[in-house]
Formats: sequence, C-alpha cells, structure tokens
Amino acid sequence: MPRLLRFFGGNWPLKLGAVALATVLYAGLVLAQNTREWPSSIPIEIVGQPQNAFLLDRGVPEVTGIRYRAPVEIAGTVRSSDFLARADLSRVDARGGVPARVPVTVDSIDRRIVVIDWRPKEIEVRLDPVATRQFAVTVDRGGVPAGLEAGTPAVEPATVSVTGASALVQRVSRVVARVPIDPSGINVNADYDVVALDHNGEEVTPVDIEPERVRIGIVVQQQVASASVPVAPRLEGTLPPGYRIRSVSVTPLAVTVEGEERAVKGLETIPTEVIDVNGRTLDFTTTSALVLPPDTRVLGQPEVMVRVLIVAETGSRTFVVGLALADARPDRSYTLSTPNVLVTLHGSVSELERTGPQQMRATLGVRSLSPGRHAVPVRVRGPAGLTVDSISPRTVFVVVRRAPAGEGRDPTPGSARPGS
Repeated sequence: MPRLLRFFGGNWPLKLGAVALATVLYAGLVLAQNTREWPSSIPIEIVGQPQNAFLLDRGVPEVTGIRYRAPVEIAGTVRSSDFLARADLSRVDARGGVPARVPVTVDSIDRRIVVIDWRPKEIEVRLDPVATRQFAVTVDRGGVPAGLEAGTPAVEPATVSVTGASALVQRVSRVVARVPIDPSGINVNADYDVVALDHNGEEVTPVDIEPERVRIGIVVQQQVASASVPVAPRLEGTLPPGYRIRSVSVTPLAVTVEGEERAVKGLETIPTEVIDVNGRTLDFTTTSALVLPPDTRVLGQPEVMVRVLIVAETGSRTFVVGLALADARPDRSYTLSTPNVLVTLHGSVSELERTGPQQMRATLGVRSLSPGRHAVPVRVRGPAGLTVDSISPRTVFVVVRRAPAGEGRDPTPGSARPGS
C-alpha cells in the first residue's frame, strides 16, 4: 500500500505537466480538424462612399485565402454567402484621384463561424468629386453605302447627362450614338446605345450616361442626281400621200431631270407623249407632257411645246397636150408641124397625181400670121399651184394659107393639118 501511494504521489510535478501537455495536444487536434480555408474568392462590398465622390477604381480586387473555424457539425455546409467582405470609404477624402489605403474586413453572418485570416487586408482606392455635364448626342452613321443618301438624324432625347469623376467628365468631348446604315436603304428608327468620347475619339470610362439609349430616326433614300437631258418628240401616224414632215422643233430643247442616280445616269433623251400626225397636211403646234422613267422628276414645267412643219412632196410629171390655135382667122387655113407638145409640170406630188392633160391648155397665137410658114412659140397654161417646167417643142411651125373663096374653115386645132 505505501508503495502504491508513493507511485501516484511521488514526482507529481512531472506527472501534472504530462497531463497538461496531453490536454493541449488534444485541444489543438480538435481545433486543427475544424479550421478550414475557403476555396474561392469573395467580392468586396464598398460601403460609406461619400455621395459627392466618385470611385475611380471600379475593378476592386476580391478577397481570397479566407481561413475560418467552425463547429464540426456545420464545417461541411459553409457557403460563400456566409462571408461578408467590406471596405469602408467613409473616412476617405475625395482629393481629385489621390490614392488612399482602406482596410478590408471579413466577417461571417453566422456567429458559429469565426474568420481567422484573409487577403488582402487593405486595398488602394481613388475618389474624385462627382461632376455632371450635358451633351448633345452626335450620330455617327459611319460610311453610307454607295448609291444611298442619309437624311438629317432625329434624336430623342437630343441631349444626355454625363456623370462621373470630375477628371473623367472633363475629358469628355462628345457623346456619340453609332448607327449603321443598311445597304438595302431601310429607314432607321430604333434605340441605340450612347458612349462618351474624348478629343481623340477614345471612349471615356467609367462614367454614367443618362439615358443610356436614345431613339434615332434617319430617312434613307437612293442618292439623288440631276442632269440636263434633251427632249425627243415622239410622232406617230401617217401623212397623206405627197406630204412629208419638214421639221420638228421643241421648246425647251432640254430639261433638267432629278432622281435616283442609277435612274438618271443612263438617260440619253426624254421622250414626249405620242403626238398624232395621222392625216395632217398643215403645220401645227401642240403641248405635250414628258414621259419620265420611275424615280425621276423634272425640275420645272413637265410639259414642252412641239412645232411640226409639214410640206408637200414635190416632183415632176410630163403630159401630152394637144395644141389649140388662138385667134385663128376664118379666111385662113393652118397646118401644124405637130398636133401635140410634151409639157412637164413641177410641184406637189399630190397635185400632180390629181392633174391630167385636160386641165392644161397649149395654144399657138396665129391671128397676126400672114400666109406662109411661121415658127410660133407654144403657150401653156397649167393648173394653179403647179409650175410649167418645160415644153417640147417650144416652137411649132405653122403653114398659113388663104382659104378658097366661099369656103370658110373652122379655125380649130382639129382642122389644122400637120405638115412641114
């Protein structure tokens, strides 16, 4: 018994130390088993930002390497939403973008979870006073497709507000909406984003634009061209035989045509409406409208004056005409070298076709002729409107004899005998 008491009671400081060490090692083992590291990152929530200041650094880093301790029963069910990372900017002075170091705190919304460590412990931020400016929206249509013409853009609203750090807002030169023009020529009527650009055309970010989108309308049409094009009168119909059109004149000679480039480019002449000349024999003047191709129009009056001059066709025709004696004496007899002459008339073909020998008179003046052989010129009277072009022969020999006493003769061409 005494030996047993000496065994438990002897060297007690060393034995007490051993018990304490075992207790510590056990507690450490338990704690080590419940301490874990969160495998993903947690975003940092910015709080306390002054209302009159703008955070220049929008790409705030996230918290990683979060180490925490949790009871065994919940250690395997911890989620990222159980952690809350914050950076308080309430004590940061907005000094035009001067960098400031701000502590980062990480807590758990579940009190049973104790956050032990994380990184980073602080972040660098820059605050700048907030500024706002108004800008008229500029529409950038880019390159308008060939053959198209874009009208003046209508923008609603016409102006927008740009808000952000004063240093950034001051860089803004213009606010632009980029609107492409469809090659098909469809009118534009839609909402488009707007961006803030500096003098070099570079986008200024981060700034807030209100509103972010604007309604833009643009009328797109085919490119308009103009050209001076000659007028071509269009005549249809047939004139009566023996008539022809001598000339056609038009006033004005040319008109200015405007329209789509592809329609105007190939125009050589602009025809009039059909002008009917069927059966006409006289000059006339008429007003005629122009016949325009699609997508074109005339600058000025769409009508022209057309003057048509018509003349009779001329020609020549030869007729055999019998000779008649003019002023023949009853006491004389007359013998002609030929009873007929060839008469060639010149004039309107239509008049020539209506003319016959019976409408002409060829005479020999024999009143003053004494008995004997005489060369007498032939006189021809033709129809009105025709000209005697030639007579063959122009002179006819007439033999004049005294008629026997008591024998009167009829001094007509039929009684005259041809002879030499």
